[in-house]
Amino acid sequence: MKTLIVQLPDKKLAIAKEFLRDLGAVTISVKAAKPVHRTPNATTLKAIQDAHNGKTKKINDLEAFLKSI
Repeated sequence: MKTLIVQLPDKKLAIAKEFLRDLGAVTISVKAAKPVHRTPNATTLKAIQDAHNGKTKKINDLEAFLKSI
């Protein structure tokens, strides 16, 4: 299942909801949607911290880098 976020003019909302319902899709309003809190995982947090501390490696050759990982 995929999530699709769409902004519609108020006067087109009813027909769009009917169309999506006919397709078997579930619709929710923004008011009912839960806020999305994007908290980085531990790996991402470490990478951010390393970047802030200057622990980065300059890459001059993309192909060599891709082979190294």
